[in-house]
Amino acid sequence: MFGSFRRHQKWIWILGVLVIIPSFVIFFSPDAKWRAGGVGSGRAFTVYGKPVTIGGRAIRNEEFNKAYDETLLGYFFRGNGSWPGNEPSLQDNLQRDAIFRVFLIGKLDEMGIRVSERR
Repeated sequence: MFGSFRRHQKWIWILGVLVIIPSFVIFFSPDAKWRAGGVGSGRAFTVYGKPVTIGGRAIRNEEFNKAYDETLLGYFFRGNGSWPGNEPSLQDNLQRDAIFRVFLIGKLDEMGIRVSERR
């Protein structure tokens, strides 16, 4: 049996490479979404079952997730270098700040304000 494996070793390696490498690229790419709502990132973000809207336009999950991550970073840097806890009131504040951040980003886009790439 091991002789058969050794004889076909080249083909087994080729098959393994053709299966494993594309699966790693697909599942572990940076744009692969593993968070809740990642698969349907085009869906509207909801609070208590109702979509959150700004100016009549629903906030997408993807927009909210990016703004929430930025809000967490802001909390980390403004605070004492610790991440926020799981207290419900703090989570509500973070969620509110993230929605406000989506609003500000929308206003910046509306006014045509862009950040330069100057280094």
